[in-house]
Amino acid sequence: MKISKILSVALVIIMISTLAACDSFLPGSGTPPTPAAAPEATPGSAPEPAPAPEPDPGEEKQKEPKPSDDLPVTAGRPFPFAFNTVDIYGNTVTEASLGEKELFFVHYWATWCPPCLSEMPDLAQLERDFSDRVGFLVLLGDFDNKDGAIEIYREHDFPDIPNSITVCGETTFSAQHEIMQMLDIMYVPTTVIIDADGNMLEHLIGAMFTSYAKYLDMHLSNTDGSAASSGDPQITIDKSSYAVGENISITITGITQDMVDDDGWIAVFHAGAPHTSWDDLEIWTYLTNTGTMFLDLDWLTIPGDYELRLFRNEDEDDASFIMSVLFTLTG
Repeated sequence: MKISKILSVALVIIMISTLAACDSFLPGSGTPPTPAAAPEATPGSAPEPAPAPEPDPGEEKQKEPKPSDDLPVTAGRPFPFAFNTVDIYGNTVTEASLGEKELFFVHYWATWCPPCLSEMPDLAQLERDFSDRVGFLVLLGDFDNKDGAIEIYREHDFPDIPNSITVCGETTFSAQHEIMQMLDIMYVPTTVIIDADGNMLEHLIGAMFTSYAKYLDMHLSNTDGSAASSGDPQITIDKSSYAVGENISITITGITQDMVDDDGWIAVFHAGAPHTSWDDLEIWTYLTNTGTMFLDLDWLTIPGDYELRLFRNEDEDDASFIMSVLFTLTG
């Protein structure tokens, strides 16, 4: 079956129920309506944490570790691209406002985007866990609703940290637009992870929820697998059984750079279905790198046996199946 015909069906399924991107993810769909601005708000500090209770005699209390605590630390450096703009609170900000960090997390979202809103708790937790080593630059898609964004941040208890800034507004469009062009950001939500040299480590389209932490852990550990492995393409997964809502950690070897992005992709099918039985396709995504990827299983809700399959586009019209690995989804 020709891939152009196949993808015309698969993309409809994916855009609606799989990638978790907004209506604006469809090129040419026009500008989504902007909700009425929320009441005027001013920046506030995150609430002071309650003091920890004194441990009971004989009982050892340990501080809950952050995901980044055990990772090797390297010297931080400034954000690699210069900018001078205004944040949503009216403060002048530059690249120096993000501090000197090992990685930078650039996130593009909008207040009218349901998938963006659904992952706000995960993004707030991400800032709490990684702000000591990662700078967060947030680009707001609806330029005229900064008050709405502030209310959303307050609702989800985002931490008040100096190295997380959100920019938007008519006066900041030029600076924001330049950053979006440099990092190839077009759709909401999109997240780009870069290092201090400006190298793009991840370009993630759609809501990633808890997977963001996995990507940051991977790159802070310097195990991004950026060098392609030799031999035939292979995929392995971290275990054979998953619960609904878990992430699959996928290790990809033997993948050359020309398979990344538009040339290679992975898909989840019902186990035993023919390799090109698109009615049995549940999730698919392009390969984003030549090492480790994470696939969110939130969109799989029916327990059963599934196959993770690796494909390559041989040319514009045809895709070839390479290999698959089985896993079970439990309730």
